[in-house]
Amino acid sequence: MTSSAFSRLAASYDTEFSGTVLGRYYRARVHARCEKYWPGGKHIVEINAGTGEDALFLASLGNRVLATDIAQPMVDKIAEKANKLGLTDSIDCKPLAIEQLCDLHGQQFDGLLSNFGGLNCIADFESFVDSANKLLRPGSYMILVLMGRWVPWEWGYFGCRGQFSKAIRRVEGRTLWREMEIYYPRLSTVKRQLGKHFELMHSEGLGIVMPPSYVNDVVKRHPRLFAKLAVLEEKLANWSPLAHIADHYLLIYQRRPHHD
Repeated sequence: MTSSAFSRLAASYDTEFSGTVLGRYYRARVHARCEKYWPGGKHIVEINAGTGEDALFLASLGNRVLATDIAQPMVDKIAEKANKLGLTDSIDCKPLAIEQLCDLHGQQFDGLLSNFGGLNCIADFESFVDSANKLLRPGSYMILVLMGRWVPWEWGYFGCRGQFSKAIRRVEGRTLWREMEIYYPRLSTVKRQLGKHFELMHSEGLGIVMPPSYVNDVVKRHPRLFAKLAVLEEKLANWSPLAHIADHYLLIYQRRPHHD
């Protein structure tokens, strides 16, 4: 079901998210972190790579990228974009579910990226942590962006429209979306499981006062409000307690020097 859902989404993903005002805003913030930790010369594996916007950015910096996604149409999009931009030597594409990362065991990478909630699609987060530990070289970095559980923006947005089940859909920790289960683990749980093998270097909220991406039409109608919220968001983003109430939270971890 997960593969089918994202296969159907491939054709419209860039229009509905990547190319929107909010989509560009949030991705630019993630890219700023990627550039700091992977400025070039690294071999990075990206999971849930979608249509390849992050892989293309990393490759443009001079990194090599193995871009993986569960949906073959997403992988095809990545290959098409890489070909158009002349980046085929820097990007390898592979259809691969997050649960299949063990298939890559034996390979070693300098970094791992999971952007915009791909890890919310797996039931067993701890298995992912163990696979990441085997794939990453000691001292390398991992950048993860997950959807949060407690999102006041979502409560208010859907609550004002009388869509109360949508307003609280994340609170119980799991919900159904496009016929597949989506999980919202507590940030404290995620940190505890990652702490087995990795050291937390940075955390920030994405969407503390800025709205979720599905509010893009409102942002387009009120650009001045968007600009003011962006300024406030920048001031609050690095205050780690607020990551608990953000639409997404970004975590940067470093692989400990020695295998556990």
